[in-house]
Amino acid sequence: MRRSWIIKSAIFLATVAATWAVLSIGSVSEIPELVPGEVAGEDYEADQYARVVDVDQTEALKQEARESVPPPLQRNAEVESRVKSNVNAVFEQVAALAVAESPATSDDIPQLPEEEDSAATDDQSGETALPDAPEPTFLTGRVYLDVDENLVFNPDSGEGRVDAGVDGLDVTIETYDGIETVVTDPEGAWAYEYAGGPAVISISADDGALPDGYVLGTANAGQLVDCDPGATCPTEDIGFVVNLRDVSEVVGRMSAEHLIDEDTLTFLATVAGEDVIRAALDEPSHLLEIQSVAQTGATLALSAGIQVDGVDEAQLNATSNPQLVYQQDTGLDAEGSAAAAEVVASKLEANLLVNEEL
Repeated sequence: MRRSWIIKSAIFLATVAATWAVLSIGSVSEIPELVPGEVAGEDYEADQYARVVDVDQTEALKQEARESVPPPLQRNAEVESRVKSNVNAVFEQVAALAVAESPATSDDIPQLPEEEDSAATDDQSGETALPDAPEPTFLTGRVYLDVDENLVFNPDSGEGRVDAGVDGLDVTIETYDGIETVVTDPEGAWAYEYAGGPAVISISADDGALPDGYVLGTANAGQLVDCDPGATCPTEDIGFVVNLRDVSEVVGRMSAEHLIDEDTLTFLATVAGEDVIRAALDEPSHLLEIQSVAQTGATLALSAGIQVDGVDEAQLNATSNPQLVYQQDTGLDAEGSAAAAEVVASKLEANLLVNEEL
């Protein structure tokens, strides 16, 4: 009985093993070959879940997200520096053009005549006569700015600006005793004491005491005078006039480089010319004050940020709401305020730009 049970169990196990082997061989042979990148012939279930990324759809969603984000804008320091520099350039150029080229000057200085023999003569007693001690002799003169350009020194006209003396200018005096130099006082006057006789006085039109933009207006930079001993001899006043370029020429040159209204350029050219006179008379510069206000206007416009499509609006705002100019000597300068705004508007650029890297 026991033996029979053992045999039956062995037969059962052998049968199960054989069946499993047959089934296994059959299932392997039925699985088709799977080729990467090709569609399988049937569905398969994996033993675990896995995430599969759809690359194209993911990139499309990323691009959609990028486009939905407002572009990051930042003020561009390089643009702002260029705008301010361009504003300054307008004023610097008009100031430089205000003064015309200096005319050619000639050193037409007269010469002293030949000195006469001044030896003492004998008197009837046979004794040599000694010359009397010379009385002091004075030469006087003046160097001045001929503001009204009438070739006459007139410090008391009572109308507008008056002529002014040139302080600290060298006046050269040549006599038979040699060459000496005297310096003009704050009124432009000078005086020289000598023994009398012929003398040549002269000045240099390039003297550093002369204000910029002025040239000789009287044709007497060199003078020959003969003053009797003991006398006081005034010499001719020497006048200098401002040497300005014609306003129309200044405007023409400026228009070639700057897109600024011609009336504005005419005003600035006129102010620049008047500033040459103001500087010589120690009066405050009007052009520099207008330039300073223009810089302030440019800074304010840029600080608000100007986008690429907002330049026109910024220019309109600059001209319709100008910064006011107040001159030290004349008060509110309405024309200067408008001119400063026009210059700023002409030079404004977009400074609020997209930061591509960000």
